[in-house]
Amino acid sequence: MADFTGEIEADAYIPTSAYSKGRDGHSVRYIVTHHEAAVGLDGAAITAMWDRMQAQSAHYSIDAAGTITQHVLEADTAWACGRWVANCESISIEHANNSTSPWTVAEATLESGAHLTAALLIKYGLGYPEWGGNVRPHRQIVATACPGELAESQNAHFMERVCYWYEVMTGSRSTSAPGWHTDGKGSWWYQTGESADEYAVGWCKVGDKWYYFNASGWMMCGWVHASWQDGEKLWWYMDDSGALVADKWIEYKGSWYLLASDGHMLTGKVERDGKMYYLDSTGRMVTGWYHDTGDGRDIWYYFDESGAMVYDCVYEVGAGKLCAFDRDGHMMVSDVTVTIDASGYLSGIKA
Repeated sequence: MADFTGEIEADAYIPTSAYSKGRDGHSVRYIVTHHEAAVGLDGAAITAMWDRMQAQSAHYSIDAAGTITQHVLEADTAWACGRWVANCESISIEHANNSTSPWTVAEATLESGAHLTAALLIKYGLGYPEWGGNVRPHRQIVATACPGELAESQNAHFMERVCYWYEVMTGSRSTSAPGWHTDGKGSWWYQTGESADEYAVGWCKVGDKWYYFNASGWMMCGWVHASWQDGEKLWWYMDDSGALVADKWIEYKGSWYLLASDGHMLTGKVERDGKMYYLDSTGRMVTGWYHDTGDGRDIWYYFDESGAMVYDCVYEVGAGKLCAFDRDGHMMVSDVTVTIDASGYLSGIKA
């Protein structure tokens, strides 16, 4: 098993002759992710291929079982990226494929690659993992399909594991008891078991409150776009403590939004406390005029400053401008009859 606790020590060292001594005055700035575009190669086989071709190599390769082999010393330059400066500024990791259509890698390969990537980021002080930044796909440097699905369908999972190992190895993710833990910088995660490998992802109820955790296990605040029990994705709002907000109005950046009893953001026409409101497709409460053109309709509504729909009345919609609205809130555009009750109050309006 590779050792990442000090100087990185791979499971095996099988050097290739396909490399350049030193780094031509450059220092390591990022890690490059590759796939081998071949199934079944181990460390010895890929070294033999590189020695024969004398055209390419990488610092490390990882086979289908997750075994890490080092081929080029980190102080030297591997021929991996197709650009000389990129070769000099990077450490490259080849991942064995377990399929050709699509070019996926096995879970063991992905896990070892993520662990090694995190260890190298820490060793060279490159900072928190960022895809396209300090962790780059080969295709970002030259026109190529490499690294296959590690840049596509497996990318989110790969980077989640890189982040996980980075957090464990830097101590920002505790490995102590179950419960809440913080990185000391304002971010929180919830450990569900005895090891740091057991943590909440997605929805999790803690006490009597619901929280949402991203793929790396960090608690989310503010708006979250997520599904509930494999349903459609909806918008939810988590307060500053991370707890789900439900069954209330919230003000966000000057606009008002209404959350349902289960917490999801409402849209369209909704009734609340005996009044009708309209929430647009972004959930924002509408005030003033709203034109309903759905399914061929041509209906105008008016919502007062509180957002409540105006209906069954004559209402001043602007300086000296009066409009009539029926019981359904539709603006009336023909002759209307106004009914006044015995007390002198308007009691009805109809076409």
